[in-house]
Amino acid sequence: MPALRKNPFLYGVIPFLFFGEFIATLRLVRRIRPTMIYAHWFTPQAIVASWVSRLTGVPFVFTTHASDVDVWRRIPLFGPRIVRGVSAQARAITAVSSRSRSKLTSFLAADDAQATVDVIPMGVDIPAVSPDHTVRTQIRTRLGLDGKVVYLFIGRLVEKKGIHFLLEALKLADTALTDWTLVVAGDGPLRSEVQAAVAALGLSDRVMFPGYVTGETKDEYLRSADVLVVPSIIATDGDAEGLPVALLEGLAYGLLCVATDESGADDILTDGVDGYLCPQKDAVALAAKLRTVDALGPDARAEVSARASRLAHNYSWDVIVERHYDTLIAPLLSGGTRA
Repeated sequence: MPALRKNPFLYGVIPFLFFGEFIATLRLVRRIRPTMIYAHWFTPQAIVASWVSRLTGVPFVFTTHASDVDVWRRIPLFGPRIVRGVSAQARAITAVSSRSRSKLTSFLAADDAQATVDVIPMGVDIPAVSPDHTVRTQIRTRLGLDGKVVYLFIGRLVEKKGIHFLLEALKLADTALTDWTLVVAGDGPLRSEVQAAVAALGLSDRVMFPGYVTGETKDEYLRSADVLVVPSIIATDGDAEGLPVALLEGLAYGLLCVATDESGADDILTDGVDGYLCPQKDAVALAAKLRTVDALGPDARAEVSARASRLAHNYSWDVIVERHYDTLIAPLLSGGTRA
């Protein structure tokens, strides 16, 4: 959607995207004859999967992540019919958060038997976090983070990630916080705008931009951080999060996680117990939460960190795979359908 807003001529590419994905998927399904087609995102994947399913007889299921369904609300009459038709044809549906589920089920009749949508988030790898603080200190020194309280943001630099509100909150809380650094680990169309905002707020010496990180580099930033912040918002075009995997990763590393409710974090976090919640688009409230976390003593900080790590195990891939199997695959193998 950000790309379409920036260049409306890209709308002309959308039919080719649907057609190209349809042809590729149809060819693959005819060649390998799978038991099931699993589509991630409703648009265009679930729609394409429904077409291929009709032509081949192979059942399909899908997972809705965020605003991939809600976008059809902009097309009166025709849009809702597409959502209802595809959903009715699917053998099973999951959503990554209760908010994502609500966006889908709002299109469906209340008494529709096909309206059952299970909430199953994406999984996370549970790291073998070393208790050796010497290793962590060495990593922080190498990354230029030694002696700082490290706030970490991981995500694509787009409006729905809410990074501007995080910058404002840090500016508001600056003098009350222990010496800190913000690491913005991500890239995207708003990068130059975010960097300009950092300079305008006088935070250039406080904010690092390593860009998109993955693998060992991402692991090092997660091990170096003290607090993970997920300031997600509902964007002006309605785009929103489902449940960011970055939040689950932060929990898995035992970080103190501060997130807005619109990130989907309220599905899993209990404020003040295993993480911290605040309203979206409220830099003052976010600044207050950051000050609360900064003021925690060592024992309280360790308790919240331990609860975060335990919570993350509920979303380890071992657990999530079983939940996906029970919901999406087992009914097909037994010849059943969704209740």
